[in-house]
Amino acid sequence: MTSEFEGRVALVTGAAGQGLGQATARRLAEGGATVVVTDIHERRTREVADSIARDHPGTRVAGFAMDAGDREQIDAVIEEVTRTLGPVRVLVNNAAVNVVGSIFDYDPENWDWCIRVNLSGPWYLCRATMPLTGPPLGCWRRSGFRRTPGDRWSIATAACESIASVSSARTGGPGRADWLQG
Repeated sequence: MTSEFEGRVALVTGAAGQGLGQATARRLAEGGATVVVTDIHERRTREVADSIARDHPGTRVAGFAMDAGDREQIDAVIEEVTRTLGPVRVLVNNAAVNVVGSIFDYDPENWDWCIRVNLSGPWYLCRATMPLTGPPLGCWRRSGFRRTPGDRWSIATAACESIASVSSARTGGPGRADWLQG
């Protein structure tokens, strides 16, 4: 049976932890995708990429240290991935940060950090991948439609649904916004 991910380059942000990002990267490898593990933690990124490659012999796996809210790092990784592995066709915007508390108690630095990683980063990634081959199949972490202790998380992830939907609609391609419960 052929998976819809077979032969596609899949980039997963926030994939070096023990949670949803790594599990998604492993699932994509099982489905035959070329997997790109990204995370801000360089050593863990290498370890997870190596582990996935060991667990799935013959699967192409690469790891890149990347701050999911840094446009220059995103552009550099997308350029290198496209050059060495091919265009990204599956984008999993999993990386996220949160600081618990009321939006009325946040300091501006924490607000900016959360918005940069949780909202600007996914937009940068869509912007960097879509001109290459049209809209990627997109997976997005969901919590924007339920109350969470960190209001910034909800605000940013709700806006990400709009990014995913608009990017598919505007390009008229096969893009899709699937929501991962996490």
